Amino acid sequence: MEPARLIGSVVLFAIGGWYAITHEARFVLGGSDLSNRGAVNVNAHGLDAVAIGCVFLGLGLVNLALGLRERRARLGVFWAGAAVLAATVLYGLWYIGRDVVGFLTSR
Repeated sequence: MEPARLIGSVVLFAIGGWYAITHEARFVLGGSDLSNRGAVNVNAHGLDAVAIGCVFLGLGLVNLALGLRERRARLGVFWAGAAVLAATVLYGLWYIGRDVVGFLTSR
């Protein structure tokens, strides 16, 4: 395994673990001084922060799987990462559906 891939996975694990354990995710996405596009400030707490942490953990697992040479280990690690990422997508879809139903029934 390449050292850069291993270091990248460890960094993703650390970021995701920090967000999941502390239940707090604060960071800024994007933004540019040269255009009119502003940055997106993320300030998540509770389960939302855990879901954001799980995205980083899942990406770290997939990154680690891409660097493994043994086929059996690579498949297991890849599918574990894919499952974590799928769980975060389902979490988001569940809350979108709940909010849409709440909006439609409130009228």
